[in-house]
Amino acid sequence: SFVPFLSVSDTAREVGICVTSASKAFNLAGLKCAMIITEIEALKDRINSMPISVAFRASLFGAVAATAAFDKSRSWLDGALKTLDENRKLIRALIDSKIPAIGYRIPDFGYLAWLDLSNLGLGEDPTKAILEKGKLAINSGSFYSPKHAQFARLNFGTSAENIEESFNRILRTL
Repeated sequence: SFVPFLSVSDTAREVGICVTSASKAFNLAGLKCAMIITEIEALKDRINSMPISVAFRASLFGAVAATAAFDKSRSWLDGALKTLDENRKLIRALIDSKIPAIGYRIPDFGYLAWLDLSNLGLGEDPTKAILEKGKLAINSGSFYSPKHAQFARLNFGTSAENIEESFNRILRTL
C-alpha cells in the first residue's frame, strides 16, 4: 500500500517536498491542476513567491475535479486498478494460449505492456507488419531506442474485449 513520504517521520517532513496531481490516476491531465506540498517554511515562502503566471496555469475546473477525485472517487480508482491488474493477467493468458513466441513480463504497475516480438519472424520492425496485415497500431520499441525495434508497447488501459481483439489481430498477422 502507498505510504506518503511526508508521513514517514519528522525528518521526512523537514526535508521533503511532494509534487503531485490527480492527472494519471484519475485521467484528468487536460484539466491542469497540480500541487506542491511541504512543511519546510523556507520553501513555502519560495513556492508562494513564484510568478503569478504559475498559478494561472492551473484551472479552477481542474482544482474542483482534483478535489472530487481525491475526496470522493476512491471506489472508482480501486475499480480501475483492479481492471488494470486483470488486464495484465489477461495479456499473459492470451500470449500463453495464442502466441507463446511473444515475450512478456507482467508489469508491477501502470497500463503499458512491453512485448518482445523478436521471435515472430516479422522483420526489422514487427509493428509495421502488424499495422499492415493485422490493422493494429501499437508503439514500436524503436521509438524508445533503436536497439528495441523488435519490441512493442501496448496500452492495456482499455476493455478486455479490446485487448483480445488486439491479440487476434497480431495472430492474423502471423
